[in-house]
Amino acid sequence: MLNKKKILVLVIAYNDQEFILNVLEKIKKKLNFKKSEILIINDNSQDKTFEKIYEFIKKNKKIAEKIKLVENPKNKGYGKNQKMGYLYSIINKFDVVVMVHGDGQFGPEKIDEIIKPILNKKADAVLGSRMSKKIEALKGNMPMYKFIGNIFLTYLQNLILGSKLTEFHTGYRAYSPKSLKRIPFLYNSNSFPFDTEILIQLILNNFKISEISIKATYSTQISNLKVIPYGFSVLNAAVLGKLTKVGIINNKKYNQKFNDILVKKKIILELKKGINFSKKKMIKLCNSQKPN
Repeated sequence: MLNKKKILVLVIAYNDQEFILNVLEKIKKKLNFKKSEILIINDNSQDKTFEKIYEFIKKNKKIAEKIKLVENPKNKGYGKNQKMGYLYSIINKFDVVVMVHGDGQFGPEKIDEIIKPILNKKADAVLGSRMSKKIEALKGNMPMYKFIGNIFLTYLQNLILGSKLTEFHTGYRAYSPKSLKRIPFLYNSNSFPFDTEILIQLILNNFKISEISIKATYSTQISNLKVIPYGFSVLNAAVLGKLTKVGIINNKKYNQKFNDILVKKKIILELKKGINFSKKKMIKLCNSQKPN
């Protein structure tokens, strides 16, 4: 079945020089590149992440045309990178888009499992939950403050929204681009709350969200997530979503359909600039590696 479907794997990378090659090699083993693609968005990494990605593309010449690299000249943020990737999946009519982090925290080994419910039309989104088997999260070295915070925030968000998810805060997700087209995700945060906001939009519009159990491995890499502001932000998003749903307020993020042409055009332009910038950077790197 996977061979007949258009699958987009969106890889978001930031300072992942230690992990990115391994992540890309694992993804390569999972895809049939006749119809599928890898879209890598490198968010202005300050280490050698770009060079590692270039090394992978150079090594895999047979599938190079199926690997799209977006190099952001400036850091745009975790949420903005997702907007770019999901819009790319909609424009190019993929059957499913799955997001994988460049740091290897969420293993690509479960790509088959996470996209299956969408391809079988049993779900509009699938989350890889670390918390469906909570002991596994601790075995993967999830910091205790994140473990407790995850349980607490997910409980409150489920209570507010009437949902029954085991985890709102996983970064391992798959979506149906046809479903994404029907929600206003381009209005969401350009930072980490994007993950929660898009789930709220799906829940409020009665889309089907499924979960699979995953293991996550935590490295020593420093996280850019500021826990307390993040917690307040995602709870505020849940409250705004609920109040919009019952008609007390009118927040366009949770009420307006995906039809803002100007916002869409702006992000498409950023995508094109990032692709062109990466091409120029690869040419420069290639020339620098040539013997004198």
